[in-house]
Amino acid sequence: MANRTPRPRPPTLYRAARAIQRISAVLLVLVLIFAGVATYSGIRFAQGVQQGSSQQLGGFTTRFTANQTLDLSAQYPLNNSGVLPVNGLSIALAVRNPLGVLLTRGSTGGVQIASGGRAAVPFSLAISLSNSSPAGSLLVTDQELSIFIWANVTYAYLFPVQLSFEQSYGWGAPFHGLSTTFATPFVLPNGTVGVNSTLSFSDHLNLTLQGSLELRLDSAGGSTCGVLSYPMDLHSGVDYQSTQTAYLVSGCNPLGGTVRGVIIGPAFSFALPTQEIPP
Repeated sequence: MANRTPRPRPPTLYRAARAIQRISAVLLVLVLIFAGVATYSGIRFAQGVQQGSSQQLGGFTTRFTANQTLDLSAQYPLNNSGVLPVNGLSIALAVRNPLGVLLTRGSTGGVQIASGGRAAVPFSLAISLSNSSPAGSLLVTDQELSIFIWANVTYAYLFPVQLSFEQSYGWGAPFHGLSTTFATPFVLPNGTVGVNSTLSFSDHLNLTLQGSLELRLDSAGGSTCGVLSYPMDLHSGVDYQSTQTAYLVSGCNPLGGTVRGVIIGPAFSFALPTQEIPP
């Protein structure tokens, strides 16, 4: 039997190239597996974000502040049901009225959620109620607001994911249907003219409101003819109605003028939308 000639050993460079190919193939498989896991985790997390919004957008805590601002706050519940941890989560929200006008925006960030973990992300929004603010109708009119939500998240410090969607929120106004009606004026024996005024509205906001509502009756020319004050101790779901008497300044006629209301509380005051007085 003849001696078998040994096969020559491949050159070192060839062997190195083959090793790099094998390692690259293994790394590619690992990257594809990791990308698949990240995609799955992203889908599961997106579902958790949307579920959290539908649970919590109806649970705002509201309060009026001294600078004519309505503060809304809540804790946004999130479930990370994926298999990768969430790093550096940030959420941004924008609120628009039915006409598409931006009322407020806010954001929160720096949240970490472990795989399979839960977190309650706090956020707050401030809505200006100044006379020039488009949000004044929130005080007197129930309406459907649009909440736009953006979430930015990184998985395992490597894969960024951006989510965005819109939710509707049914806003209940604290002075829904605000109306001031006037009876026929009467004249006292001393010549003073009085008029009975009935104020009515429904409190549809989940808020206890204590203080007073002052109404100023202005003539068409802008002169103040009389002032009314109604005590307030309101709770959600209350239908308010009260009649007060305004004694008018001599020679001042409020017919065809305006009613200007101001809510005065323990630590805040803000104006209500102006009402027209029929001529």
